[in-house]
Amino acid sequence: MALGEIVQIRWATCSASNWTSGAASGVLTFTETCTAGNLLLCIQSRNDDGAAIVTPSGWTVGPTHGTSGSSASLAGAVHWKKSDGTETGVTLSWANEAQGGQVLFLEVDATGLDLTSVHENDDPTIVGVEAHGTGAVTLDVAGGYIVAGFVCDNASGGRYIGSYSDSFEEIGYGSKTAGHACVQLAAKIVSSVGPHECYGTLEPAGFDQGWG
Repeated sequence: MALGEIVQIRWATCSASNWTSGAASGVLTFTETCTAGNLLLCIQSRNDDGAAIVTPSGWTVGPTHGTSGSSASLAGAVHWKKSDGTETGVTLSWANEAQGGQVLFLEVDATGLDLTSVHENDDPTIVGVEAHGTGAVTLDVAGGYIVAGFVCDNASGGRYIGSYSDSFEEIGYGSKTAGHACVQLAAKIVSSVGPHECYGTLEPAGFDQGWG
């Protein structure tokens, strides 16, 4: 394995067992026990801005959106942690009833990464246009692994992020054609300090909502 390689990936929508519309929590079981030192990423969404996301125990919350209580909007968050080699699943929860959503988990080879030095920036604004953006991230050392998370409302028309800027590549996604609030992750290995920034283009083109 090498830096950035995906070790395992799991995802579920609101139609899956233990991840149902209106429930207060969901459990995602991994395909195998994680390897100590690897980077664990988890992005979750709910099709309700009032469903405030709760950070799972032992994880660190990254970019997040959704506390205003508007049922016309989206709630979501990116969580991460350095694996201790014992993880076999993750339990996610949220405040208030919601209309369903998705969850995506990835275990990523973190060879050479200092996971005690993490930089975060995000622009989690509901966007009603075709480009969804993330805030710029500048590193304090030359080199690292940059992750960008996106949530798009795909209940009608199956809208999702179809392409990414600045050589970011998609590393995982939930359902792009069914359910609510498609979750997607893109990433790239970088050799410079930056700043680094990722924008996603919505497909099919047209008015919708989402954040990155």
